[in-house]
Amino acid sequence: MKKYSKIPYLALFLLLCFYSCNSKPLAPIKPPDSIGNLKLGKYKTGKEALKEIFMLHGRKMGLINGYVANYEEKDGKATVYYSVAKHEKLAKRLIDWMVKRIGNSHEIFKGLKKEQTGSQTFYSVYGMSQKHFFLCKDDKVIWIAADLQVANLVIEDFVKKII
Repeated sequence: MKKYSKIPYLALFLLLCFYSCNSKPLAPIKPPDSIGNLKLGKYKTGKEALKEIFMLHGRKMGLINGYVANYEEKDGKATVYYSVAKHEKLAKRLIDWMVKRIGNSHEIFKGLKKEQTGSQTFYSVYGMSQKHFFLCKDDKVIWIAADLQVANLVIEDFVKKII
């Protein structure tokens, strides 16, 4: 009978222990309790939220934290995809990439427009019976999808809360 050394298994076990002890959990980011007249419903934070954001784009994008939050009231609904990039330059590049990708001839999103509320510049598009807004603030990348009847109130209130 052949004897196998336990050293490789022990080394692998120690490596896994070291990795799991040194991987920092994501600091929780809590979404606002309300946006406009919409109340916070279900939401995901941290790695669970990033997994959903990555699935939407089909790739990882240098994001390190975030949340996906659903808001609802009888007037309408909105979803906020809020992510933190590794650094501010990356956040800006991601927004520039979205602008370029959507452009003037995207099959889902139409009417790309650069807008401003207060001192915050953002982009808006229409698609899937909603108005969508996307912007970056420092190292944050934010996409908001809101029903048409609440869209403008949602973006104005959200921007006030992040500035």
